[in-house]
Amino acid sequence: YLSSCRAISFVPVTTRTKQQYERVRHTIDSFNCKYALILNGAILLTDGNVDSEWCNESKRIAKESAADMERAAKLLMQYLGVPLVYCDDYLIYTSVQEPQAIAEMLRGDMGTSQINIFYDNRKVYCAPISMSKGKNISRFKKRFEAGITIGAGDSETDISMLENVDLPILPQPLTSLVSNPNKIVVPNTRILSDVACDEIERVINSHQ
Repeated sequence: YLSSCRAISFVPVTTRTKQQYERVRHTIDSFNCKYALILNGAILLTDGNVDSEWCNESKRIAKESAADMERAAKLLMQYLGVPLVYCDDYLIYTSVQEPQAIAEMLRGDMGTSQINIFYDNRKVYCAPISMSKGKNISRFKKRFEAGITIGAGDSETDISMLENVDLPILPQPLTSLVSNPNKIVVPNTRILSDVACDEIERVINSHQ
């Protein structure tokens, strides 16, 4: 139903770089995605091409976090002594054996700053707060005058996005971290399970 529905526009929102996104693009082609927000939305792709106007604005916004990003990079190098991966001004990450411990140490040493520090099961990431998924979803909604927005996410990096859409879909482990009163909680990490897809279909039908 979702892949054939033309009453809704699908916009992937991912931390992936353009190169990383291209590796998985074929799996979402069936959803006819005209737009994609990569690097947490710092870069907008339109039909697979980088939107230069959007990127220029992102660079201006991210400047306020440059000093804190540099400081975080120096601390990570002190902790680990391994190369970091830099994605323009929008993301720094590195692979570590204990990502949670490193992320917590970095958060403690950074204190109050203009960056988000997060992790998954293999990597630690640093990104400007101004370039969070939630901030960039808000930019996208304003630019394209989006109607009802539905967001599905299952990780810490998705929380700001889930707070900034009209209808967030999330798994049980994120329930306490998302305050959006319209949240739909699914019983496992399969955020596009039948439960979630049925709810999306209901919303679409109710607004046709």
